[in-house]
Amino acid sequence: MTPIIPTTMNNTFPTVQTIIGIGVDIIEIDRFRSAMHKYGQRFLDKLFTKNEQQHCLRYKDPEPRFAARFSAKEAVVKALGEGFGKNISFLDIEILNHPNGKPSATLSDKCSKHFHHPIFHLSMSHSRDYATASAIALGNPSFQKENG
Repeated sequence: MTPIIPTTMNNTFPTVQTIIGIGVDIIEIDRFRSAMHKYGQRFLDKLFTKNEQQHCLRYKDPEPRFAARFSAKEAVVKALGEGFGKNISFLDIEILNHPNGKPSATLSDKCSKHFHHPIFHLSMSHSRDYATASAIALGNPSFQKENG
């Protein structure tokens, strides 16, 4: 049985969200760092939105932050039950932080519509060697029946 989580929309009309998937990913930061140095800006532009790039490049050592966002994007597609390809690309997912630091994932309008407007709970972390992320996708129970 899939857990159903009550949520509210505009704090007025209750809606029902169900967990449609959970995704986890881990990456070696050195592998990511090597690819960044080998392919440069072209690599970043293929994987990250301008907002994501601006956020990460504010830091003295941006590679762990880029790696964590890469890992988060992988976790999001796993939570949706789909890989990168026809229906979703790296640039269709934007990983940013709320002012309080909490990470959030936003889908492009096209992808949000395709996946029935899911919302995500994210966690990202990195150490000296690894970056990891986990994502829980919440959505309308009908999405799971259509795609499960």
